[in-house]
Order: sequence, then structure tokens, then C-alpha cells
Amino acid sequence: MQKVFVLDTEKRPLTPCRPKRARVLLGDGKAAVYGTKRGTHEGKVAVRSSGSFNITGKNGTVQGVSHKHCQIVQRSDGYRYAA
Repeated sequence: MQKVFVLDTEKRPLTPCRPKRARVLLGDGKAAVYGTKRGTHEGKVAVRSSGSFNITGKNGTVQGVSHKHCQIVQRSDGYRYAA
């Protein structure tokens, strides 16, 4: 059973609910969408000189993600090299 976190119109957290219920709350004006870049994004990273990233994944492209909000998952390319 999937649960989503919902904020009311004053940015206070509501009880986690199912996506169908969240859509009803949005439709009734009892909840609002804040921070569309939030969540976990996985995919190819394009680095800008300004320090922000574009992340292209299965769900599309997320643009302008600050380096302050990113965490390194894997530092190497997955291969071992011998000298």
C-alpha cells in the first residue's frame, strides 16, 4: 500500500494518505503542491558551471538542482582498473 505525504494550504503536514485521496484533497483546495523538485531523482547528471545540475531519468528532466541538495551515491564508474 503506497502512501504519499501531503501538505495543507498553510504548509502544515497532513496524515500520509493514498495517492487517490491526495488528488481529492488537491481538487477540493484543502492541499497544495509545494517544491516540485523534491524527492529522489536517479539518472544521468549534467553539471553546470554555476554549481547546479540537470538530472535526466525515467521520469523526465529535473533542471536547476543545487549541489547543496545532492548526495553522492557512487563515486566510481563501477569498474576496477589495475596498474
